[in-house]
Amino acid sequence: MHELTYPTRLTYAFFWNIHFKLLQAYGKWKHPEWGIAFHELPICLKETRWIDELIEALKANSFSDVNIEYLAFGASAIVSARK
Repeated sequence: MHELTYPTRLTYAFFWNIHFKLLQAYGKWKHPEWGIAFHELPICLKETRWIDELIEALKANSFSDVNIEYLAFGASAIVSARK
């Protein structure tokens, strides 16, 4: 599974926050219909625990070789496993 995440390293999180501030300003100007997504997505990503929940679900369903690969400076991740 591949999905967006909130970076865990402080430096990456700092630039991630700036990136979303720029997206919010650009979105408000160029794509106002995307306003909710640009404003709520950062909050959702900061609060979600999808990686931990997915790993628990995979292990509970007898998957093995669970692996997490962080991409784009921690702004996304791929979780893989074997059955």
